[in-house]
Amino acid sequence: MSEVPESLEWRSVLNAIQIDSVRASLPALDQSGIVAYTDGACIKNPGGPAGWSALLWAAADFVDGTVREETACVECYGHIPRAQTTTNNRAEIAAVLAVLSLAPT
Repeated sequence: MSEVPESLEWRSVLNAIQIDSVRASLPALDQSGIVAYTDGACIKNPGGPAGWSALLWAAADFVDGTVREETACVECYGHIPRAQTTTNNRAEIAAVLAVLSLAPT
């Protein structure tokens, strides 16, 4: 059985979530849930370089749909190199994968 090669998007997520500043911010998230905003874009769609980002807050820090001031935020972002398969949709999905990888279980 051959091993499936790791995708550029997944490699980008793995690199981003292992950064010390991202890992250090995680204790601010608790078991009450999270609120996350994500985005992804590709300069030449398809085939250009792409990027993604994700912002995560503890759900308890949201009041009436607005985050409280001075609230800890986990910021995570990554770059996806130019490839034939790179699209804005794949960058968007990479951001969601990062949130799912960082969210408390």
